[in-house]
Amino acid sequence: SKRQEYLYLSDEAIRILQKYAKEKPRPFKFTQDQLRHRYQKCCDAAKVDSTIHDLRRTCGARLIEKGVDIFRVSKFLRHSSVKVTQEHYVDLLPDDYSHIADTIQV
Repeated sequence: SKRQEYLYLSDEAIRILQKYAKEKPRPFKFTQDQLRHRYQKCCDAAKVDSTIHDLRRTCGARLIEKGVDIFRVSKFLRHSSVKVTQEHYVDLLPDDYSHIADTIQV
């Protein structure tokens, strides 16, 4: 059996899903294979070379670039450890530590 996992959604996404939850049939019942297949069809039509996992990597990169700390990004992406997240996004982590030093007040 598969374990239950949670999907983190914005307030806007929740509002949209709640709106459609009242309609029958619900449009959001699908398998991962169906999602991959539909995404691939869209990419093929747009002549874009991409996978669903590329969207996940982009999400992680955008979060890091926006300053979300690595621990929260790791939890959001459900990586097995922060080390896994660091390995994937090490090039995007800030390396200018002067802003940290500026926060220290004597």
